[in-house]
Amino acid sequence: MKTIKLENQDLFQAVLFLKSLHLKGNATRGKQKFIERLVEKNNEYGTQEKELLKPYSKVDEDGQLVISEGRYELKEEVTKEEKEQLLKEREELNKEIAEISFVEYSSKYEALFGVLDDWQEPIAPEHSFIYDKLMDKYEENEEGK
Repeated sequence: MKTIKLENQDLFQAVLFLKSLHLKGNATRGKQKFIERLVEKNNEYGTQEKELLKPYSKVDEDGQLVISEGRYELKEEVTKEEKEQLLKEREELNKEIAEISFVEYSSKYEALFGVLDDWQEPIAPEHSFIYDKLMDKYEENEEGK
């Protein structure tokens, strides 16, 4: 069974990259279905990250983690060792693999990756890394047949 396996930390970049593409026909449908799966996986990742952070972070009156200047605010009583443990656990979560199976939308995903494999348009520099990673993961499946 063909799957694309990406680290959690790459999910959002993959969504941004795919949303930037102008495609036609089945490739567009494959893009949309693949984006939907990436968003689902990214939401799961976000939920797991919040659960990981909750014991260390300040929470507001609604029980939501407090964010200041784009970062979660840690409780004052969090020790250096706890911060190090949190960083280690967060890095492990970032590196966890999210899998997207081709079972349900195989022909649409194949159309998408077929177009990506033969892409002739310029790719923005901020998207070149994730384009390369997506294609590597797709090609790993092809070589494994």
